[in-house]
This record gives sequence, structure tokens and C-alpha cells, in this order.
Amino acid sequence: PLLSLRGSHPLPSGRNVAATRRIVDLLRGAREDDLVLCVVSGGGSTLLCLPPDGGPSDAESATLQALTRAGATIQDINTVRKHTSLARGGYLAQHAYPARVVSLVFSDVPGAPPDFVASGPTVRDPTTVEDAARVLRRYGLAGAGPAHRLALLETPKEPRYFERARTVVLVSNETALRAMAARAEALGYPATIVTSTLSGEAREVGERVVRELR
Repeated sequence: PLLSLRGSHPLPSGRNVAATRRIVDLLRGAREDDLVLCVVSGGGSTLLCLPPDGGPSDAESATLQALTRAGATIQDINTVRKHTSLARGGYLAQHAYPARVVSLVFSDVPGAPPDFVASGPTVRDPTTVEDAARVLRRYGLAGAGPAHRLALLETPKEPRYFERARTVVLVSNETALRAMAARAEALGYPATIVTSTLSGEAREVGERVVRELR
């Protein structure tokens, strides 16, 4: 039977926790001759919320808002997210083991690193729980505010969980830029792709873009 689960975005909720628990329960029943096909896209970090202590999602939600207000990069934010859920940072691959896992990634992260898109649910995580704690300290959130209620955990590192997992980046910023440039050229406009990894404080980046255009 077809199972459809809905969640909230951009902040996690109890509905996301319940849906993620259903997904994990489903994957744990996978066998070696099964194929698990995962479509991974932006927004997946929020949806795949499963606190390791079984608690509610409000601590993560408040911490996410604090990191965003502090200007944290998506890499910093997702480093913390990987270590606060039993469904991110490679955990879905571990739950699905020993089945084959193929992940089709639609990236919204500059540079399209698979381990940061949706916090890499099926990819071996190169970051550590100490990296997550270091991010919280860097933004003044460690031991204070909602972050002190976060239950941090280490992500799966055992190679066997990822030996039968394959990741394919189908669409990225680069893909979209090449398509736009091709269309512009077809309409008679010279097109130059300046960068596919524009990042930084929006007000500062915007001023830089305007200066370069002039």
C-alpha cells in the first residue's frame, strides 16, 4: 500500500518526528535483496527530525532560529542537525542496512556536497559530534538558551553501512546555471556564469553584486 507522510517546514514539529519514526520503522524491515530508492532535496533536514532522546522538536527548532539569526552558514547549521537526529548524517543508510540504497539528490547547497543536502541522511558523515558542539560554541549557544537542551549524538561511521549505498546528484546550482546560460545564448544574449557558490550575509553580498554589475 502507498504510504504518504506530511511534515512541516521550515521548522520541525511533532508531526515531523512522528513521520520520521514511521520511515525509520519501515527501513528497519528492509532485507538484503531490497532496493531502497531515496529522493533527497532541500528541506529534508527539517522533515527528518528524530531527536535521539525521544523528546519533542522544540529545542532543535529554537536552536535553528538562533543559528539563522546569528548568520550561520548552511554547512554550520547542518553540521549541528546531523548530530541531533536519528535520521540524518547517514542514519537512514544504517537503518536500511543491508539493503541496497540509491539516493537521487536535488541539491540546494552551494557546491552540492551530498553530505550536507538534507544533512546527508544516506551518506557517511565526515563531521563529528565535537564539530557540532564547536559550531554551537562559535555562535555563543553552547550551555545557554535552547541549545543546552539538545541531545547531541555521533553519526554512523562504520563503512559497512555505506558499502551498498550509492548517491547521484541529479540537479544542483550548476545545473540550473548552465541551463539558464544556454537559454540566454539561444535568445541572443551573451551569458557568463560568475559563480555557483554565492554565499554570505545577504546585505553585503547584494552590495557586492551591484558593484560588480556596474
